[in-house]
Amino acid sequence: MEGRSNDSQQRSEHHNNGSAYDENGNANNWWTEEDFKKFKEKNQELIEFYNGIEIVPGVVNDGLLTLSENVADLGGMAASLQVVSEMSNPDYKAYFESNATMWKSTTTKEFAATLSTNDVHSASKVRVDRTIVNFPEFYETYGIKPGDGMFVAPEDRVSIW
Repeated sequence: MEGRSNDSQQRSEHHNNGSAYDENGNANNWWTEEDFKKFKEKNQELIEFYNGIEIVPGVVNDGLLTLSENVADLGGMAASLQVVSEMSNPDYKAYFESNATMWKSTTTKEFAATLSTNDVHSASKVRVDRTIVNFPEFYETYGIKPGDGMFVAPEDRVSIW
């Protein structure tokens, strides 16, 4: 297992294409060595957090294949939740339910299996369920507590920025 983790860590650099571009969209190494090392460590956490989640019976999400898009989903949710928090009366329930509605989809098991090995996006179900559990607003809004199906202990939650 150790060798597999190292292999995933080495390959993760090649699956997070967004990190190679600066704020103007130019291919430019803008990282300090220390910051990029921390970013790669967080990438490994994301790979493990999103890996192996069942999409449909017998089909699982590939955390390495979907790394860049999972980074984008987490970053997008963090940024949009910050905007919502600055509203005079934030409606987190509407926020989370709108997000879930946006990703609703129906598929066949065969198509889900094909996508799980070819699409750089996590399955819609994973994009919702594995992303929202990393934000305290989700737990507060729905009263999620230890022992509940979607509870993830704070120390096991992931973030990228």
